[in-house]
Amino acid sequence: MLLKVFGKEFTTKEGKTYLENVLKPFKDKIIDIRKREVGLYWAEINIRLKSIINEKLYDYISLPVFEKDKHYKNLVNNQPYTKEELELFKE
Repeated sequence: MLLKVFGKEFTTKEGKTYLENVLKPFKDKIIDIRKREVGLYWAEINIRLKSIINEKLYDYISLPVFEKDKHYKNLVNNQPYTKEELELFKE
């Protein structure tokens, strides 16, 4: 089963489950989620969170690097997505 973002397939059900499991403790602090290229063949997912220190600061989570043509293919590089746009944590 593939999920859709703006009408485009972006990840497998396993990919969505992985993101939800990793981000579960932070789900209420997520500001945006981005795919970022790392070199020619690699990419990573970066998550920007509200900071507990100061409302003007942010915390970041970077997930492990992956082959950019294998996962999250249709996420636009450096475009911020909300958890709602990615249909994460739908209850």
